[in-house]
Amino acid sequence: MSDQKQIILQLNDDGTWGIKQDPYTVIEVATEEDWEYLQGILERNKAKKPLEILSGKYDCPNCKAHLPFGEQVQYKFCIDCGQRLDWTGISAEHGKTD
Repeated sequence: MSDQKQIILQLNDDGTWGIKQDPYTVIEVATEEDWEYLQGILERNKAKKPLEILSGKYDCPNCKAHLPFGEQVQYKFCIDCGQRLDWTGISAEHGKTD
């Protein structure tokens, strides 16, 4: 790559990756494809609200896979693509927002 792109990452206490300010680690990638892949990973790490397709039925906002949801099941990540999920405000009792 003619103009180098760099990204600064840190492993957070909760096991997620985030951007680190200082001191930092530089990750170099060999190709534009690798850079885009890394960007996709970072984007999926940002928590997004599940999409409600029917009352109490939810899909992943990234890949549209069905997400099991209920009182005992509430995945933190999509099992198909790895998208981080934010269930805040969604009640397992009726699948409605609080």
